[in-house]
Parts: sequence; structure tokens; C-alpha cells
Amino acid sequence: MLVLSADARDPEWDNPQIIGRDKGPAHCWLMPYANTGQAMTGARTASPYYQCLNGKWRFNWLKSPDERSIDFHRPAYDVSGWDEIEVPSNWQLSGMVRRSTRTSDTRFAKIRRA
Repeated sequence: MLVLSADARDPEWDNPQIIGRDKGPAHCWLMPYANTGQAMTGARTASPYYQCLNGKWRFNWLKSPDERSIDFHRPAYDVSGWDEIEVPSNWQLSGMVRRSTRTSDTRFAKIRRA
């Protein structure tokens, strides 16, 4: 039997018992339309409720989530000093801090071609 427990002193971002905070409930991917006729066309971008999220977003990389401001998610929070990142993108490939993770010491054998 495997029992996992989290130490109360662990920071919340490193606590496996906390899987989400301040997020909406899970939902299915759908698009509402103003009327049945619009829905029947299936033109998602024509819906008055469609909003494209592509573009420039503010981004602030920190070494640890403990360094974040507790109110950074609030609309009035000043992010003018943050970097900008193109969305959609990958922050590691956008000139941000290069991270490297290795979880095992796996060595690959040399492949010989017959």
C-alpha cells in the first residue's frame, strides 16, 4: 500500500494535495451562438461570443512560485514591468530563462546498423 502525505510546511505549489487554486470548474470545449442559424453554420469565429486570445501577453518568470505577488492575478495589478510574450508560443523558446530538467540517469546504448 502506497500512502502519500504532504508536509504542511511544503509550499502550496509543491504540495501534491493541492491540484488547483482560484480556477474555474472543468468544462467541455464548445462555442455558444446567438441563435440556431449561427450554430448550424459551425463558423466558430462568427459567433458574437468568440474571442481570440492570440497576441502579446505579459509574462513574468520567477525562480520559485513563492516569489510571486499574491495579487498578480487581479485585473488592477501593475504588469507594466513584465516582459511580453507572443501567444500562442512556448516561453522557453521565446528568450526566457532556459530550463533543463533531468529526472533519471538513463544512458542510451549506441545503435548499430546491420
